[in-house]
Amino acid sequence: MNGISQQGATLTLELDSLTVGAHDMTEGTNSLLYTTTLGLAYRTADGDPGTVTITSHDTSARRMQGTYAADLYSPLGGAPKAIVGNFDLYYIE
Repeated sequence: MNGISQQGATLTLELDSLTVGAHDMTEGTNSLLYTTTLGLAYRTADGDPGTVTITSHDTSARRMQGTYAADLYSPLGGAPKAIVGNFDLYYIE
């Protein structure tokens, strides 16, 4: 799942777990990448997993809903950025 703001910040959530329920978000599984308008990257980390919760997944309608929350870390160091959000999307195979 990808999104971009009018100012140019981006968010990419790569879902590996598609079942209803709470799942860990790490660097390698259910990963989340956020880039600021200046192009600085922040991502989920293995040592401090976030959570993605699939609240509904209708495979017939190809619709998925859920929430996510995590502290994101820059490869350059510094303080983590907290992120919380939700999604409601339709998908194709």
